Amino acid sequence: MSKRAIGHSPKMIQNVFVLLLLSLFAILSTFLVTVGAQLYRNTVESSEKNNAIRIVTTVLRSTIWAEDGGDGEIEVEEFELNGEKVKVLSIIRKYGDSFGDVWVKRVYAYNGSLQEGYTEYFKTIKRKELKAGQQYLELEENADDDEFWEDELESPEESASAEDAESDGMFEKVINSQNAANNTNSKYPYKTASKDGGDDGDPDDYVYVHRGFVPGSDGEPLCDLIRFEPSWNGRKLAVEMETTDHQTSTVRMTMRSGGAE
Repeated sequence: MSKRAIGHSPKMIQNVFVLLLLSLFAILSTFLVTVGAQLYRNTVESSEKNNAIRIVTTVLRSTIWAEDGGDGEIEVEEFELNGEKVKVLSIIRKYGDSFGDVWVKRVYAYNGSLQEGYTEYFKTIKRKELKAGQQYLELEENADDDEFWEDELESPEESASAEDAESDGMFEKVINSQNAANNTNSKYPYKTASKDGGDDGDPDDYVYVHRGFVPGSDGEPLCDLIRFEPSWNGRKLAVEMETTDHQTSTVRMTMRSGGAE
């Protein structure tokens, strides 16, 4: 009796070939899905980065344009908080008829976000609250000015117009003399208290002092931002920015407001 020959039947070869095709299909499918997912992830990340810098740019332009125009002044200031120097773009405007109606909008980057602060430019305190070395303004009526208005003006309309002009001139002089203590060229010069409580006058009289600004508490976050470098040249404003994902951009604007001289 002869033994049956051992060999590979056509059916077994066919099954092996089908399994190989299925394995190859699974590997290629996995590869294509992985590549597609990576491309999609890269596209989303790129879009998010572009959106982030566009959002920051739009927010900055809108924030500045909201206060641009008129007789305001623009300054680039620098404040220090906990050893960190913070560059600030300040737009100073007069919104009312009285001396103290001067407000300032400040835009800056702090603690990983673009922030906006909107505060009074001056605050009133009693003379007895002055500290040695603190700069302050005291407004006193000038008899010569009163006589001038009485002699030269003929109608209430002329008087009101002249008072408005005087108020605007005072505003400009005060803003421009912010850092010039005892500036004798200004009608309303800053004085410097040589001792606590000031030097002369009633301790209960009110005086104006330049309101301090604290980046950590006087601003509200608008969007994420880690670097804000404003520079001012004539009426040209340039702001270099960097987002949290290290996208950089420079915003350039031609302002209507004047720069502080």
